[in-house]
Amino acid sequence: MSTAIKVKKVSATIFRDKFKDCAQKTKGRSVLLVENRRLAPKYFVDKAWLDSLLAEFASIKATAEILADRELTGHLLELSTTIDHGVRSGKIPLRSLKDVFGKS
Repeated sequence: MSTAIKVKKVSATIFRDKFKDCAQKTKGRSVLLVENRRLAPKYFVDKAWLDSLLAEFASIKATAEILADRELTGHLLELSTTIDHGVRSGKIPLRSLKDVFGKS
């Protein structure tokens, strides 16, 4: 996710009175920061965007956990060189995406 998040501040009163307008403006990376004098500020975000952000976070976390395990990382690197050698020598055939996922 390379694009910046756009945060727009609104008061709780405006958010409550013009909820439909606020909800329509909160799409993708547009985020509302709802401020209230008595309560802590809250973010109002697009669910689809948040779901994709959480999925990306989970993927990055899993990758970091694998890389943190030196033994597992070493095994994966050894396996990758074995696979590369097998592909280059023709022992492991490569299939196109159409062959794998296409209709027969």
